[in-house]
Amino acid sequence: MDPALTRAWQVLGQVDHFHEIGGRPGAVRVIYGASRTRQSSWGELFENGFDTFEKNPTGYRLKHMLALNLEQEITDDLGAFARLSWNDGRTQNWMFTEMDRAVSAGLSLRGLRWDRPADTVGLATNIGWISEGRRRYLEAGGIGFITGDGRLNYAPEWVTELYYDAQAAPGLNVALNYQLAVNPAYNADRGPVHVLAVRLRTAF
Repeated sequence: MDPALTRAWQVLGQVDHFHEIGGRPGAVRVIYGASRTRQSSWGELFENGFDTFEKNPTGYRLKHMLALNLEQEITDDLGAFARLSWNDGRTQNWMFTEMDRAVSAGLSLRGLRWDRPADTVGLATNIGWISEGRRRYLEAGGIGFITGDGRLNYAPEWVTELYYDAQAAPGLNVALNYQLAVNPAYNADRGPVHVLAVRLRTAF
């Protein structure tokens, strides 16, 4: 949204390593990102007042992120993944989610064992943490762009998801999804929250 490309920019880089363990394919991916945008640091928000959160600051700040992703086939129908992700957490953010550290892992099982090879059942979980600056901001009553309720009894946010994706017809998939969110928005006084969903996907 900033026309000055030399002042505001984002760079992403990824390195992939493909391997086999016991004849089973797998991958290790390292992702690095840097964003330079008009974002206030948490200290500046405390100094200038929380009402400045939605105002576009004049200064530019650089934010770094890093992620390590592991993928591995275990059997012909079972695969696993794990991910560690981090950003420096020094500034506010305006996209994706308000999370500064995370650990994720999951399993994906194709329906070969019940004669539904195009179906998939999956189970995954994510534990997320926020930086000290973001935590102090929310504890003091600050509101981010998707989190904050005027008070924070801090705890890591833990979300677990279970889904079954079925091929209803060629090019049409129907998925049933359940998610359990513990300490939503990093607040131990909130939740747990149960989310049920039905998803349709068509490809042609």
